[in-house]
Amino acid sequence: MSLTGLPGQIALAGRKRVTIWNYEETKIVGKYEYFLSDKKFNYDGILSVLLPDNFLDTGDVFVTVLDRQKMNNLVRISVHEKCVNQIFKHVTVGTQHIGDNNNSLVTIANHRVQGFKNTTVLCYDRNLSKVQGYNTDRERPFTITRCHPEEKTVACGDSSGRILIFSGIENRDELKASKIILHWHSLPVTALSWSIEGGHIYSGGGERVICKWFINNIKPTFIPRLESEVVGIQVSVTNAAVKLSNNSVLLLDRQDLTCGQLSGLSRSKSGWPAGLIWDRRAKALLLNGNVGHMQVFNPDSQDSFSIDLVQQNYVTEERNKKPFNAEVELMDITTCGMYLATMDCCWAPVERLNLKFWHYQPSLQKFVLNTYVDGPHSSAVKLLKFQPATVDEMPKLVTCGNDKRAKVWALDSATWLCIYSLDFRGLDCGTGSWSADGSVLGLSFAHLVTLWNKRATLKTTLTFDSNTKSPVLCMEFGKGYFEKKYLCASNEDNLCVWDLLTLSKVFFIPLTMNVVNLVADEVSGHFAVICKETISVFDMNEKRQVAKFDGLNATGGAVYATFRDRRQLFFLTFDGHIKSIGSKANPVPVRKTTLTEKPVNPLFVTKSAGKKAQEVTAEVIKPMTEDLDNILSVPLHALPSNSLLAPTFLTNRILSLPKARLPAAESGLGPQTTDDKDLNKIHEVFGKQAESKKIEFNSYCKLLKMKNLE
Repeated sequence: MSLTGLPGQIALAGRKRVTIWNYEETKIVGKYEYFLSDKKFNYDGILSVLLPDNFLDTGDVFVTVLDRQKMNNLVRISVHEKCVNQIFKHVTVGTQHIGDNNNSLVTIANHRVQGFKNTTVLCYDRNLSKVQGYNTDRERPFTITRCHPEEKTVACGDSSGRILIFSGIENRDELKASKIILHWHSLPVTALSWSIEGGHIYSGGGERVICKWFINNIKPTFIPRLESEVVGIQVSVTNAAVKLSNNSVLLLDRQDLTCGQLSGLSRSKSGWPAGLIWDRRAKALLLNGNVGHMQVFNPDSQDSFSIDLVQQNYVTEERNKKPFNAEVELMDITTCGMYLATMDCCWAPVERLNLKFWHYQPSLQKFVLNTYVDGPHSSAVKLLKFQPATVDEMPKLVTCGNDKRAKVWALDSATWLCIYSLDFRGLDCGTGSWSADGSVLGLSFAHLVTLWNKRATLKTTLTFDSNTKSPVLCMEFGKGYFEKKYLCASNEDNLCVWDLLTLSKVFFIPLTMNVVNLVADEVSGHFAVICKETISVFDMNEKRQVAKFDGLNATGGAVYATFRDRRQLFFLTFDGHIKSIGSKANPVPVRKTTLTEKPVNPLFVTKSAGKKAQEVTAEVIKPMTEDLDNILSVPLHALPSNSLLAPTFLTNRILSLPKARLPAAESGLGPQTTDDKDLNKIHEVFGKQAESKKIEFNSYCKLLKMKNLE
């Protein structure tokens, strides 16, 4: 993109043409084709395009193209004369720059065959049609080059942090260029820009510092302590724009003071190890940001901000030395959004693992550190997940480490404590997950899946088959209204789904690629199987694949959320984007207090009752003689919570009375009648307990032993 010099117009360069736009009227006012020759070049081989500011006058476009011999060549295309002229061979893509009032063009040569990779700077004088070269030693290859805006002077940065300024290019007969060396950076120079007048030059690199150099003074002035590494600098008449590696732009005024900042989604160098988490309270996505920071991204407003979770000074890079900075590798948030758990690790020669619990303070509008645990496991931690919200219990957290143990943490009055430490046969602890109601904890040990109750008592184990010994990679319980009874797990070879009511396999799918994550939707009940290149969505009730998406380059971080009336699956890609797939959100089944309007619970209805949640009246719910045997034969770890079980069971089994039996004042259905025989039976069995909305499950079982309902 470049300015045309005409008011309200810009020029945009594409792969096949240059388009002139009038941005005030938002319309195209001109198109110019490239006319590449099919014999030597092709459109598919275009790598980069450089568009000078005087394009409308000269009609020249400089294109880096891949020729038939797989070499990167820089060519000049004249859209007016419809011709192509080759200027340079073996060039490095993205290193071209135009200066000297659009008369000089420089680039870095990449002569790999001769062994001089990025050690030569080529300068092309458009008026003289002359090419000159400047070399450096092999130990210090060039990284960036920039032309002086008005003079035939070239500034080059190299890998050792030097800035080499070559002048005297205007000599036609003999190369008599003088060289000035400016050296402050210890890391490769990644950003370089002349001022508009050409009196000074800006440079930047991995030190997070901008240097301002005056040609007649080798001592620079500094703009220090930037948020991230400098990757680009662009100077205008009034401002300087500094592009940082965290996908933000810093604006500087003429006094080199910060006057503004434009920020987008920060890109993590570690590849977002903490994944993607949905904060229901803030309606925002949580993910890795800058090193040691958690990024909060609002998909509606596209705003983002960072929270420092490590709270340590950042150690910048040094030449030939790798810095050790603590990174947030795991994090999770409770359903209510009031508790946050993070795991930050520093893989220095002396490893540091810190588990932190944060509490949200509404008065301060921020998370405050509550509990700090140094070394929660003796080795790396692979899982950190909160228990789903419960009514009468304090929140719990499970962690799995490489020390072959899983630990359960709970909030005890004001601090968090480890209440359980679990292991199984000395096997490696892999991953884990909580059931939808938080009553069952699933943990994988090597190739086995183990199920534990709230008191950390082992209830049963599951396995893929007798021949499978590969470790379990991912695990997830069903979260839909009818899918809570399912457990999905995968290893490197297979994907298996169990029915927890019968402890039997629902289906078994061989895999062609490794699964990096499993995500369940609490609304639709679908399971999303996430691989690096594909995402497959399954319906467990219908035992079929609903959708499949290819070519995604996903990291594995994914979460379901309702956004703009659409139920969407948000996922991260390795190129730093958050993408979403999904459809219209289905209404969540609401449990109402009126007994006759409760939805049918799938645990107590026959298979013919339907495949999706729907509201039915008690008139269509007929008493079943086999439901008592079914419920008593189900393993305790597979049952819903008592608070959910008691009212649903009473609705479907015992209080199956017509609507007409309810008082008119409560139901609003007009005149009603009663059946004295059935009412007497209820009072005979339960007495006054039939009037309460909920019955504790253990008390209900005792009543069943004392009374015979039939």
